[in-house]
Amino acid sequence: MLRRLLLLLVLLVASGCDHWIEKLEPQETGFARHVFDLLQHRDFATIEGMAGPNLRGGDFSAQLAGMAALIPAETPIASDATSINVSTANGYTKSSVTMVYQFSTGWLELSIASEGRDDARTLTWISLQPTAARGTVDGFVPFLTFIPLVVMVLALIGIIIYRRRAAKRERLETTPEEQQRRQHWSIALGDIGGRTSWFDRVVGIRRITLITTLSADECHRRLSASVASEAVFRLKEPPHSEVQGWVRPSRFRITRKRSMFLSERYPLFLYGDLVADRTGTRVPCRLGPQRLVLGLAAGFLLVVWTMPLAFDVSHGGFTLVSLLGPLMMTGFMALGFSLSSRTTLKAGPHLLDFVAQTLDAAEAPAARSGSTQPVVRR
Repeated sequence: MLRRLLLLLVLLVASGCDHWIEKLEPQETGFARHVFDLLQHRDFATIEGMAGPNLRGGDFSAQLAGMAALIPAETPIASDATSINVSTANGYTKSSVTMVYQFSTGWLELSIASEGRDDARTLTWISLQPTAARGTVDGFVPFLTFIPLVVMVLALIGIIIYRRRAAKRERLETTPEEQQRRQHWSIALGDIGGRTSWFDRVVGIRRITLITTLSADECHRRLSASVASEAVFRLKEPPHSEVQGWVRPSRFRITRKRSMFLSERYPLFLYGDLVADRTGTRVPCRLGPQRLVLGLAAGFLLVVWTMPLAFDVSHGGFTLVSLLGPLMMTGFMALGFSLSSRTTLKAGPHLLDFVAQTLDAAEAPAARSGSTQPVVRR
């Protein structure tokens, strides 16, 4: 997995280093290059044939001659597109393109606008003027554009590295008895994953019910004495506590104990309810990401998909290019939640074992389909 993410990062950077804007709309930049070649070869008649009525009037021929005089009689050293705007509505396309050309004597900037259907283009605007040499900022535009994606890939790589280190450290610190108990809970979560809903599988949620002979009040007392506070400044906390969270009379939330260091942080939470019954207390548990994270992710996707589409509609057109950003962000978010699902299966047994040991609880017999084994408590 780590090698795949590194390869994706290299491809993202490499794809953004050479004519990255031009690759988005090759047809529009091709038309602009064709117009520039006509200007350089003084083919004014062809340009006037493509021009619309608003350009052909007046001294358009003189303007073309003045532009052509600025172009040296040599092959450009380099050329690139600096901006492209395209909108399409009912098959009718309007576009504007800005190109820069480098010659031995300096730089020229060509700006054109056109409209029409398919290959029938009408030139509505043309301008050619000297411009300053492209600065160092322009050379880094591809990298600046891909900074969000690069940051996300690096964040995913960091998550994978720290999880591997945390898993290795935990294996060294865990006793054989603890490993056996957590292996039991790992098998239980794996069995439950095959029967959970598609949404829970995508976001990494697992649900399991524990039962104990203790009363709900006793469960609340034991959890309160064993779970450390989530507050930044803790005045008092249980000794040797491995989890933190909050505990209320009828429900609780716990997660792995955090510190300022990433290696001690697990983005997994266990939400539980304390439900009294005739034989003791039932504890329905939900393992997965924090509920606030799911709400923020849904709101983020809504904004990411709504803003580009609303912009295109308000400007009278729709382009497939505007879907690239939302699709990429959705894909990376899906990848992040898939990692969250793996975290549930790896770190979930630790939290379940903590609750089971604290409450003298075991898995409810009905939690697994086809289970006929009796419940065994310590």
